[in-house]
Amino acid sequence: MISVCSIRFWQSQGDLAIFEAVTEMLNDYFLIRGLNADESGLQRTVENFEKHKIRISNEKAPFESR
Repeated sequence: MISVCSIRFWQSQGDLAIFEAVTEMLNDYFLIRGLNADESGLQRTVENFEKHKIRISNEKAPFESR
């Protein structure tokens, strides 16, 4: 649970300070997990989809003639 003092502190800091703190926490999160913090989640999703699509297109379906 967040204390009243914490809420008041962050409200007094303003939007920019809150945004910067969240950005720093996210960068630490990515660093700890060995992920690239500069790469958006959407970009990673698209790249994974493209890799999966390429792998499937390179495999022949079992019903295709060889």
